[in-house]
Amino acid sequence: MNDQLERLFADLRSETMATIMPPGVDAARTTVRRRRMRRTAVGAGLAVLLASGVGLGVAKPLRPAPPAQPGTPLSLDARKSLALDAARAIRLNSWPQVTGGTITDDVSVGLQVIPREYDFVAACVGDTGTVDLSAGDTHLSLPCARNPVQQKVRVTFTGERHQILVGAHADRAAAGRVGVAWALNISSEEMTRMQTEAGQLVGENASTSWLEVGDGEEDDTARAGVYRITIACVGTGSVRARVGNTQLTPSAKPLKTYDQPCDGTVGRFDVTMPAGTKLGTFEVRASEDARNRAAVGYRVERI
Repeated sequence: MNDQLERLFADLRSETMATIMPPGVDAARTTVRRRRMRRTAVGAGLAVLLASGVGLGVAKPLRPAPPAQPGTPLSLDARKSLALDAARAIRLNSWPQVTGGTITDDVSVGLQVIPREYDFVAACVGDTGTVDLSAGDTHLSLPCARNPVQQKVRVTFTGERHQILVGAHADRAAAGRVGVAWALNISSEEMTRMQTEAGQLVGENASTSWLEVGDGEEDDTARAGVYRITIACVGTGSVRARVGNTQLTPSAKPLKTYDQPCDGTVGRFDVTMPAGTKLGTFEVRASEDARNRAAVGYRVERI
């Protein structure tokens, strides 16, 4: 190696001395041409080295990451515990969420929906992986984590009341190692629209309510006489109207009951308040499938 360096320096010195004192213009032009050629040769040499990656530390392309490998499946009890954590993350058992559930395996369940606007919400609890959750043609991609972020999408179903499938499919990393919770709730904006629709069906002076369990009112101006109740319900299920008074009829034995389907039709019935009435009562009770899925409008008037 030392001998090679000595020869290189010797050549460099001889070339340099030749170019420092050139005899005349022709020699100067020759010197310029030599320098240009030398620079070109050096540039070409670098280009070859960069292209080949020899000795310059050029990073090689990274290999694509291998697909996630499945882990050891957890016990059913462990997956149920994770699903309960997911249920808490989306407040599954809190109003107004009543249509939903938990999932611990790749499954599909049938669900009846009415043509309304919904919020589809879900979460996945686990160490890793992703779950694809679908409601009909709408999909949610759920990244699984110990402290999951609730995923939400707005979806509208049209046409008549019909059945959809809610299904879950876990990737290889999440399979058998996560718990999922989901809910399909009528949106707050749709609740308002349904109450407005029920009130319009009843007409002037209508009271409206979103049906959670039951709703009603007491009227301390009610006296003996005949009253007419107009009622309409929008959504699904039915409501039961009950009319009475606190003096003569306990809550369990109203003066009159009336069932109204939540199909957008209008019903009317009359009831007679007996002599001695000082506090009239009117209430509506939602059927199981009308709770948080229907709105009622009603009017009580003396005739």
